[in-house]
Amino acid sequence: MFSVLTRKFDLTWKDCIEKARTYLVRVSQRDDPILRTAIDKLSEKESVLELKELNPFLDESGILRSESRLLDSEHIPYGIRCPMILRKYSSLSKLIAQSMHQQFEHPVGRQMAKNKVREHGYLILGLDNLFREIKKHCVICKARENKPYEQRMAAIPSYRFEKPLQAFLKTGLDFAGPFLIKQGRARQRLKSYILVFTCLQTRAVHLEATHDQSTSSVMNSFSRFIDLRGMPNEFLSDNWKSFTSPEKELQSWVQDLDEDLLIRQTCAGAIWRFTPPYGPHHGGIYETMVKATKRALQSLFVESDLNMDEFRTAIGRVAALLNSRPITRVKEENSIQILTPNHFLIGRLGGAVSTAELDNPVERWKRIHSIIDKFWKQFLQEYIPLLSKRGKWHTAKENVQVGEVVLQLDPNTPRGQWKLAVIEEVFPSKDGRVRRCKIRSTNGSYERPITKLIPLEFRTFE
Repeated sequence: MFSVLTRKFDLTWKDCIEKARTYLVRVSQRDDPILRTAIDKLSEKESVLELKELNPFLDESGILRSESRLLDSEHIPYGIRCPMILRKYSSLSKLIAQSMHQQFEHPVGRQMAKNKVREHGYLILGLDNLFREIKKHCVICKARENKPYEQRMAAIPSYRFEKPLQAFLKTGLDFAGPFLIKQGRARQRLKSYILVFTCLQTRAVHLEATHDQSTSSVMNSFSRFIDLRGMPNEFLSDNWKSFTSPEKELQSWVQDLDEDLLIRQTCAGAIWRFTPPYGPHHGGIYETMVKATKRALQSLFVESDLNMDEFRTAIGRVAALLNSRPITRVKEENSIQILTPNHFLIGRLGGAVSTAELDNPVERWKRIHSIIDKFWKQFLQEYIPLLSKRGKWHTAKENVQVGEVVLQLDPNTPRGQWKLAVIEEVFPSKDGRVRRCKIRSTNGSYERPITKLIPLEFRTFE
């Protein structure tokens, strides 16, 4: 079409584009009721009070323009001195703003895009709001700036404080390491890891060091824990095949463990629960104790060069310190005693929890158990209420839906390289809120917590 016009009317390509732009602006101004009223008033030589701050006038083509204070600056292009007036509601304004948004706001910023609109000879009323609206629906901007999904913090799982109440009857499991252990002169140092067992009720910890990186060594550590603390009836841990950690050697070691063999041979009678991959906050109760263990080791033995025997002694000392910390609030000095995990561990092992001198073993047994019952009663009265408040994620949000397209958050890669995925299945909690889901990407289907997914706000199907 343009080639026909250029031959018939002897116009250049630039002239054709300018005439097309003039026509589109004229039609857009006539379709807008406010600008059409202004044009009619100017045609009849009437004043336009609605746009008086813009000093509007009609040019020889019948286009409504704004006469700025730069009118006499002839070295400045006419389109900048007297820009064409548009409003943000017109289709032409939206197309112009979308083009400037993609070309200039993405790589540079909003101010650059606004300047380019003015350089092209347009004065769009409400341009800031129009750019905000365009950015709100821009998929590229969503992928770059949207925050991950959030949901109100879930209630404490019912199994956490089910009876019988007993230390380590419900246990969380995590790993820490590696730690380099001295073996002697001119010998390669041994890599050892710590298995951190955390009581889900009393927050007590039990630390076991592995002699090497084999599955059998981990099984022996499990066995020592069970022999000393008893067999738990429930375990909570990460999914080892998708275990992630800033310590890449620890991550590789955990993923190479024979998880099925370990559970089958050492914990066959226990219920084993797994948190979703990349969701450490789902196991926050034991992740906190792993951090505390590392911090205590670094503080107490920061410059020590330990052999295996000294290392086992060191983690025993760390466990004793962690188990002597208060788990209820410290009040006045004359108040009842402050509970620590050791109250439940020592009592359970029949230690000296009573200073009364009782020669009769039966009476002493009754006395010990009455004190233990007192500890548990105080525990339920003072500690459990502390768990009622939500530290964050207070507001209930709309659930994610099957078919939504999301961006997978990966802290190890730049945001621009994160992969797209589609939500394939959701797993609502007891309160009906979705906090984990199954997604499908180019790598297959797998579970993720919603806090590792970024919404792009469109769906593959309804």
